[in-house]
Amino acid sequence: MSSPSRYSVVYGASTCFIEQIHMLLRDQQVPYNTRIVNSRNSNGMYLSRVQYKYLPCIFIGTKTICQCGAIMRHLARQFDLYGTSEDMSYVDEVFESICNLQKKYKRFIIDDQSERSRNFFLQNILPLELGTFEALLMGKSYFLNEKISFVDYTMFEMLRLLLALSQNYLRMYPALLNFYMNMWNRPNISPIL
Repeated sequence: MSSPSRYSVVYGASTCFIEQIHMLLRDQQVPYNTRIVNSRNSNGMYLSRVQYKYLPCIFIGTKTICQCGAIMRHLARQFDLYGTSEDMSYVDEVFESICNLQKKYKRFIIDDQSERSRNFFLQNILPLELGTFEALLMGKSYFLNEKISFVDYTMFEMLRLLLALSQNYLRMYPALLNFYMNMWNRPNISPIL
């Protein structure tokens, strides 16, 4: 187990999709601290313009890793959350698919906050996207069956955001709902939700 000061997660107030990092670290019982920065005030931390542009960043000792995907993949390798060597390509494919959904969510929900955009996302985009994930999770607790991987945290965060849009949306997707409940009930995650 690492010392409490070894891991620092730095992100901006408007950084999207940061909870997946928090949940992974908490679930794996990794002590860490967080700092929220903006372009004018880095809370005593030196961040280059390049680093600020690519927030979030995680500082692990003297190592700096920026961007959610790079951070999640690094933590997956560090905490054995990538599966076997045969699983890694599959996990990467699932992660990229979730990232594509995140981009669509950002475009239609965060960037364009109109009712028309929200409805288009819920009625036209989401059924296709969630149908794919439903098929991947059918009969499984997690994407790698009974073994949790880093993509499970990413998907859980995405589902939490989607449920904020439409509380009953997952009723049409029993495998996704089962996955969501499995993540929700993890002993190191449920207390923080």
